[in-house]
Amino acid sequence: MVHDTAARLAAIGAAGDRPLTCDLTTEEGLAASRTLHRLRVLAVPGRRRTAGPAHGADPVTTERWESEPDVGRDAALIEAGAYGATLDEAAGTVLAERARTTDPTDSGLADLLFDTVLCGTTALTDGLLGTLTATLAHHPDPGALGAVLSTALGLWRHDRVYGTARSPLLAAVVDGAVGRILWLTEGTHGRSGADPARLTALAAVRDALRHAPGLLTVTAGDAAALALRVARDPHAPADLRGAARGLHLTLGPGSGSEVDLASATLGAAADVGTLGDWLAGLFALAREEVTADAGDHSLLAAVDSVLAELTDAEFLIALPALRQAFAWFPPRERERIARRLIERRGVRGSARALLRTTADPVQLAAARALEENVTALLDRHGLRSTR
Repeated sequence: MVHDTAARLAAIGAAGDRPLTCDLTTEEGLAASRTLHRLRVLAVPGRRRTAGPAHGADPVTTERWESEPDVGRDAALIEAGAYGATLDEAAGTVLAERARTTDPTDSGLADLLFDTVLCGTTALTDGLLGTLTATLAHHPDPGALGAVLSTALGLWRHDRVYGTARSPLLAAVVDGAVGRILWLTEGTHGRSGADPARLTALAAVRDALRHAPGLLTVTAGDAAALALRVARDPHAPADLRGAARGLHLTLGPGSGSEVDLASATLGAAADVGTLGDWLAGLFALAREEVTADAGDHSLLAAVDSVLAELTDAEFLIALPALRQAFAWFPPRERERIARRLIERRGVRGSARALLRTTADPVQLAAARALEENVTALLDRHGLRSTR
């Protein structure tokens, strides 16, 4: 193992201390990348990747590996020799062991899938995908399922570098994950705060329905009908009801009237404690639809009307969750929303300045509420100065 590794590192020019750049579009660069990734999964010191594709949909086609202290490299290679006589065999065995010992409910399965592709262990990849497909039917965590779905869908759609694009086994993983996430979504009840992991999982389902409908047992119509049921279920968590409303909107634009959308928003505003969670789900799934139109009957107008009707006390209660909800928008889209809200009110001002405050908005709102309470107390006892 020690001699095999030394020969491989010398062949790819990684025997010294200089940084190494791998062009993944060439056979030489891809072979060098796989060698270094196999050393990484074996925990052999000496090289650390500082740049490269982070997931299957990442358009980056180069990797950069920096040298690092290699103290203990020979000892690590000798230990790795217990898994195989060559670097390829040892890395494949370690990944196979991870596949057997990783809990099927662990979000690390997505990382394991991508590591297997990076190492180029093709036979193991097929076995791992078969294992994933079989375990999806019993997966209890939509967040972990969403991570697997995002990785598998990205590789199936975009991977031309590692050779897994349009893989039938990846297609089976995508189909199984979509069905399981939708099943878990409809069966979830109770009150809880917004869960970004499960919202991201539903966003991955939306992407699969948009970009790979031919892979799925579930049709867009079936998913839209399920989403509408969840959106109208009073026992479902607020973030899932909002996400279901957004999923239904993205799958069937025009299938619901503006009145129905406005009434759903008003219904969510009935409980200011969960309004922000509902909006977080809505924005996670229908971010583009929120910013697409600024008319009087648009989704943005409906949300604006609801927030404008809140009292100061209600707004203060809802503010932390509202900030979390609007965090789903990147800065440029938040500025666009601010500009449209200024235009709706017929005033002039800078949208960018509106987004910049001198202190934490929650603290500013709390300070304003405190001042108003003090003023009301002084008025009640006739103690406020008339000057």
